[in-house]
Amino acid sequence: MYNYLLIPFSLSFLRSIYLIKNIIIKMLLIVFTSFFISFNTWAGPDCIYLPIDVKITKYENINLHIVEQECINYPKNYFHNIQEAYFVTQNPDNELLNTIIELGKDESRLSEEYIQILKTPLDFPYLVIQATSYSVSNVWIRLHIFSLSPQLIKVATIDDPMTKYQSNYRNGSEMYVDGFYKSDNGDFYIETLVLRAFQGHKCMACRKYNIETLKMTSTGIKSIGKRRFNNKQYKRRTN
Repeated sequence: MYNYLLIPFSLSFLRSIYLIKNIIIKMLLIVFTSFFISFNTWAGPDCIYLPIDVKITKYENINLHIVEQECINYPKNYFHNIQEAYFVTQNPDNELLNTIIELGKDESRLSEEYIQILKTPLDFPYLVIQATSYSVSNVWIRLHIFSLSPQLIKVATIDDPMTKYQSNYRNGSEMYVDGFYKSDNGDFYIETLVLRAFQGHKCMACRKYNIETLKMTSTGIKSIGKRRFNNKQYKRRTN
């Protein structure tokens, strides 16, 4: 015969097991969350970088050095290698008089994950150095433009130039810059992406942009207009 007196006891026992299980799950979540936060905010020692490669491009009376460096006090590939760039003047009479000229802001060393000389039209009068950094979800590109003659002068800096990924409807690399091109009237243009108003709070993929066309002049960069960016119908401005 079934003992109905056991029913309350059984329900109470099951309820207790359920409560204990929930408490254990909550405790585990708290421990895991604390560990995760601690792991992400933990700051280890700074990387110790050593050069592993150098590329030297020679110009008249000045050379461009691009040095690749590797972090040696962490496991291999734990951090990206970095690259640094600077100019070195060339004194034909005494190399001891050669001096280093920095490329970065406020005469600091230009240092990014990737640095290269941007390919430009044959008759383009300036040297353009592309500095690129990247994360899991985004790529940042800055172009440093220099005049080499009669003396080294920084002409302009351009942020967020159009890339093959943007100009070819996501069919291309975000690291490959479209670069400078000739307009119908023989001027050199380059196009950049400019964030539209009230877009900064949105996710990276949700943001909307304008295209700004920049004209290279003898005194620097001049904006000649903006238009809405439509990656399905993008065409270079040529006039």
